[in-house]
Amino acid sequence: MRQEYAHVMRGLLAAVVLSALFSSAAIAGTEDFVEGAAAYRRGDYADAMRLLTPLAEQGNAVAQFDIGTMYYKGHGVEQDYAAAAGWYMAAAESGFAPAEANLGRMYSLGYGVERNYRLAVTWFTKAAERGNAEAQAELGRMYYEGLGVEQDDKLALKWFTLAAERGDAAAQAGLGGMYSGGHGVAQDFALAVKWFTEAAEQGDAGAQFNLGRLYDNGEGVAQDYRVAVKWYAKAAEQGNAAAQNSLGTMFEKGHGVAQDYKWAARWYAAAAKQGEAMAQFNMGNMYYVGLGVLQNYKRAHMWLNIAATQGIDSAAANRNAVEAKMSISQIETAQAMAQRCLGSNYKQCDD
Repeated sequence: MRQEYAHVMRGLLAAVVLSALFSSAAIAGTEDFVEGAAAYRRGDYADAMRLLTPLAEQGNAVAQFDIGTMYYKGHGVEQDYAAAAGWYMAAAESGFAPAEANLGRMYSLGYGVERNYRLAVTWFTKAAERGNAEAQAELGRMYYEGLGVEQDDKLALKWFTLAAERGDAAAQAGLGGMYSGGHGVAQDFALAVKWFTEAAEQGDAGAQFNLGRLYDNGEGVAQDYRVAVKWYAKAAEQGNAAAQNSLGTMFEKGHGVAQDYKWAARWYAAAAKQGEAMAQFNMGNMYYVGLGVLQNYKRAHMWLNIAATQGIDSAAANRNAVEAKMSISQIETAQAMAQRCLGSNYKQCDD
């Protein structure tokens, strides 16, 4: 089974590409452009929009890109993804790579346009071939996941490598995943550690989790629970559910940290409320036994029931063991709790 590697999808490129990208002579209305860029930097978005709009309407690709980003972020105007996509399209049709990359993301996400992975690939390819590292990373992801193109590990590897060597964290994380899983390359945990480390040090939560996992398992590095905890914690604090579950396990087992069931339960709960199935299973077991939380068969049943619906095989057996200790009324209450928890998208799971 193909192993997937979680990573945080980057946001759109930052607004206001300064005139260093083009010679001053190549930019019509350079003085207005510089003043508009300065207004944006100081947060005077209305003035930036006033100065940049005439340039954009005259075909200045950088101004078009900047206005698109203001519409995307709602800076100085009401947020409008469709307008953002329109301005990105105008700039992209001039061959401006950052706009091509952002337009690819709009099509990939379905923001302001109908989601269309094929068009996303088209625009990512244009920007990637111009050397845009962010587009190269996104194009690698499209080939890796088979979105808009036939799945192709070799091409994913090509584009991830180009972007990773230029310091793109998402590409480094993707490349680490390919070496770790042996996708398109011979499995090489040492190289996985190298690329995950580079991405993790840039703050990529998925890479931090995967790096922690390698240290936890002693793959590509000497097993080191303390270092595993360090990386799990960094990812967990960014909201990575898999890392929160793994960090909970480290606290439960006392691996790399002093054993602490309360902290284990806290991290399991955080991950469980994000839909992490193993964390739901672990949380159910904590309530069943009373580790780090007060023993509560109804809550144990609720979490184990939810985990079972997500395909955790042993969750159903543990739920049934809990049921043997419950009354019919308690079971019915627990089932209602599970329905409420799921129906609220995990917002109402504590009652």
